[in-house]
Amino acid sequence: MNKATAKKTSLMVLQSNALLNQYLMDLEVDLEKSEYKEQCQKFGKVMAEIYLEILKPLWEKYPDLLPSEMDGTYQIDQKLFKEIYEFAQRQTENYS
Repeated sequence: MNKATAKKTSLMVLQSNALLNQYLMDLEVDLEKSEYKEQCQKFGKVMAEIYLEILKPLWEKYPDLLPSEMDGTYQIDQKLFKEIYEFAQRQTENYS
């Protein structure tokens, strides 16, 4: 994977994880405590797998893409991140 594709991949995967995390927090209101805990474990496994299989190897290859939020130096364009995140969030709301 070249650096430009790695940069896009990193941003997209981080946004996907942010959406999963936000949705999980939203579930806390709708689910019984035991069911919510079960969902947390399932989501946690998926998010950990995404990190281990996609992000960690990508950042090892391109350490300058490690976001500052993860103790790296790369500054994510927050406006772009927010725009894409909000677009994706609106799409999920259409299924409600």
